[in-house]
Amino acid sequence: MLAALWSRTRTDSRGDEAVLREVAMISGVSLAAAERMLTTSGALEQGLEATRKNLLDGALPWSHVEVIAAGWWQVEPELRDRYEVEAIRVVTGAGVGQAKDRVRRLVDRMNPAAMAERHEKERAERDVILEPGANGMAWLHAYLPAAEAVAIRDRLTRAAVGLHGQEGEDRCIGQLRADVLIDLLLAPLPEADFWQVLDKSRRTVCALDIVPQVHVTVPVMTLLGKGNEPGNLRGYGPIDPVTARRLTAQAPSLYRILIDPGTDTVVQVGREHYEVPPALRRYLQIRDERCRFPGCDRTADLCDIDHTIPWFWDGETNANNLAHLCRVHHRLKERGWSVVTDDDGVMHWTSPFGRTRITLPAVALAA
Repeated sequence: MLAALWSRTRTDSRGDEAVLREVAMISGVSLAAAERMLTTSGALEQGLEATRKNLLDGALPWSHVEVIAAGWWQVEPELRDRYEVEAIRVVTGAGVGQAKDRVRRLVDRMNPAAMAERHEKERAERDVILEPGANGMAWLHAYLPAAEAVAIRDRLTRAAVGLHGQEGEDRCIGQLRADVLIDLLLAPLPEADFWQVLDKSRRTVCALDIVPQVHVTVPVMTLLGKGNEPGNLRGYGPIDPVTARRLTAQAPSLYRILIDPGTDTVVQVGREHYEVPPALRRYLQIRDERCRFPGCDRTADLCDIDHTIPWFWDGETNANNLAHLCRVHHRLKERGWSVVTDDDGVMHWTSPFGRTRITLPAVALAA
């Protein structure tokens, strides 16, 4: 069957490959675009009735239908009706990037037994690819195991945050992250007196002292080897049980998070304190993962923790009244946007024109 949108693997079938190339030639599009066309049309023809109705009613854009169709092929036939209901729910109101992420998580939850096998197959495809861009720029894509990819980006981000705001530093976080990467990869090797010849004029040398952090949530039975539920890698999503146990074994310290009823993690402070205590802050980072405004992908580490009901309006410092918002979307609340947060962390946004969207907490998607 044709590959999903989030996979690099192409089919080995010569017949399917021939069809792909024929469609690409006739349509004047790339093989990847032809693959999406065939994947989506095939799924809509064989099933996905509710998705097709939502598309025709204007409730789902075509980009989201492509994402749902790609995941539809990845689940067992007997699970596809349940998958479609859940997929429509999780992509509604999400940007296309978030939609891909949520559907990928949903597929992994519905078929956890095959996760380790799929991971090993995809791991063999790891590579670094150059994609030319305009105006003398290019994209450098690294297709890596998720844990390593998350750790690399975390190290780059921490270095960038450490440099940002220093006297004379006017680069934004994204620019700093890119410059740290350039310096780390193009610096001379240690044999050539690494510390002396590194381009210190760009002031990214601190990246070498940064230890990346990888946060994994693992169900207790999976950790004990008696369960097959996937773990959850913050910033990525579900990971196979084998990888989850390996990362947990390597962790220098462990935290209990609000998954087990017996946890003692603080989730309620009320009106006694405005500042969010460390245990509650950790919980919110794992629950949210990203800015909770519809369509925003900024990681929680770079966001503010906002009181949904403001503190000066008697809002409390509790999990059901706190959420991560990036600085831009934090300020939107002062410009006519309103939001209500349910006890389960679901946020209901209303625009100044009365349009509504919901955003779901990451921990609910990974549960």
